[in-house]
Amino acid sequence: HKNNPTDTAFELIKLFCRAEEWDTEDDKMAAATEALPSLLSPLGLTPDVQQVGFFWHLKSVLQAIGVIPNEMPLESQEAVNRIIMTYISQIESMGGLVHWAIYV
Repeated sequence: HKNNPTDTAFELIKLFCRAEEWDTEDDKMAAATEALPSLLSPLGLTPDVQQVGFFWHLKSVLQAIGVIPNEMPLESQEAVNRIIMTYISQIESMGGLVHWAIYV
């Protein structure tokens, strides 16, 4: 993602403003490719890059409503995988919550 991440709320609004331009799945994939690395960057919300719980939930909601396609280009998939793996590590480090880590 970019060296100077933008605000997460701004990125989300920008993504939805562009949604009217999506005529095909390719358009949706192109928008996701462009938006996800910035949208899912913890630095857009907090200075702590390890605080990813909110972003895991945001990713889940965006996937559920079809904004994030199931198959993504590598750059977008890496952003999603980084959020998932960091969240799993956080949950495991809390102790006794392995069942939640498996869910994630």
